[in-house]
Amino acid sequence: MLKLNILPSSIKTEKKIFSFYASLKTFMYIGLIIVSVFAIIFLILMIILEIHFTSTVFQTSGVIKKAENFSKKIFEINQQINNVSEIQQDSIHWTAFFIFLSENTPNEIKFNQIKIDKENNSIRLTGRAETREKLIEFKEVLEKSKFMENVDFPIKNLFEKNNISFDIGAKFKSYEFTNN
Repeated sequence: MLKLNILPSSIKTEKKIFSFYASLKTFMYIGLIIVSVFAIIFLILMIILEIHFTSTVFQTSGVIKKAENFSKKIFEINQQINNVSEIQQDSIHWTAFFIFLSENTPNEIKFNQIKIDKENNSIRLTGRAETREKLIEFKEVLEKSKFMENVDFPIKNLFEKNNISFDIGAKFKSYEFTNN
């Protein structure tokens, strides 16, 4: 087959340039499409990351709020424990004293009133005794007691022989009561 080259060279050059520009244009379109696809992918990824970031921030803030609530609760519980400890330090265990009193009070002696004044470390016992001997015996028990001192036993308690109304006062040595 025979090729004839009858086109002028200026047209040939134009055709080459047009062909080059057409190739370049196609290449540019393909490049633009590829860049657009990547841009769309990056935008979608950016939106996904933003959504994930927002949900993470909400979760974190929820965890922080819960941690703050737990911290508040722990602080309140510690305050209550401290308050209870202070109350327990100031409390007096009266059981041993009242056991001592009940075991060492003769049956012939009945109390009308037991008045304890913690500020003055004192106790006042009022009541009735059937006999003077039992009342004196009870007074001696109080004087020998490791719980009390300065037993105040007014002489008027001894005026009558039977059915005596008495009033006895004493000071506490300490509030460390034990059953022994």
